[in-house]
Amino acid sequence: MYRVLIIAVVVALNFIAIHLYQDSVEKLLVVLRNRNNTLRKSRDENQRQKKQLQAHGDKLAKDVEERTAELHRANESKSIFIVELGNEISSPLNAIIDISRQLSASASGGHITPQQLQVIQSNSDQLQQLMRNVRQLSELEEGGQGPLKLAPFELRAWVEHAVGFYSVSAKSHQITILKEIDNRFPDTIVTDRDVLGDVVHHVLSSAVKFTEARKIVRVRCFMNAGKLFIQVCDQSTGFAMDKIGSLFRPFDQADRELCRRFGGSGFGLAVAKRKFNC
Repeated sequence: MYRVLIIAVVVALNFIAIHLYQDSVEKLLVVLRNRNNTLRKSRDENQRQKKQLQAHGDKLAKDVEERTAELHRANESKSIFIVELGNEISSPLNAIIDISRQLSASASGGHITPQQLQVIQSNSDQLQQLMRNVRQLSELEEGGQGPLKLAPFELRAWVEHAVGFYSVSAKSHQITILKEIDNRFPDTIVTDRDVLGDVVHHVLSSAVKFTEARKIVRVRCFMNAGKLFIQVCDQSTGFAMDKIGSLFRPFDQADRELCRRFGGSGFGLAVAKRKFNC
């Protein structure tokens, strides 16, 4: 009887022990499963971050490569520009020096002809404008041109005078400048005379410079949708579309062969764009 009772108690205790052990095992499995999920998420996150770092590193490497190439192109452009600027300065300077030597020669008697005077004036103006462009671009690169100086400006009369001024040099190269001023175009506006004048001057100068003989440069002044427009259209050889951006970058020119043919330092349009954006 006691033996049977003891066996029953032992069996019951074993059953309880097995049940408790089973619960412990199940809880342990749950913990291990949760840890496994956590490790899997951590691994996935590490892989994701690794891919992001790789992509970021590749982008940085590409940016460094592009920036290095850009700096190389900029340095190359500046070197070429310095050579071309030297040529641009030497041409009018040599003309002035040559006439000075002629005047200093005893055979000339120190007398200057109207043609020689015109050459001196023309080349001096060219040098002065070149130095002015260099100074303006330097000032704009350093921090802009300061606040606009707004005042009444007789724009219509100024445009007519500018067209007349460039028509003289254009005529000598067999280039015709046509002027079209709409009746609604105002006589006077409030603006910064120097900024607007410089912008139009540089654009018109470039248009005349790069237009071939027996071609036309057209200056149109009109109003549209309440806005004032001064449009300069030329009949130059033109540039490829992918070169347009370089027209407005200093130390760079869209077509160097064309610029060597017609002259020019590449400063004018760069100055005009910066003044227009200020």
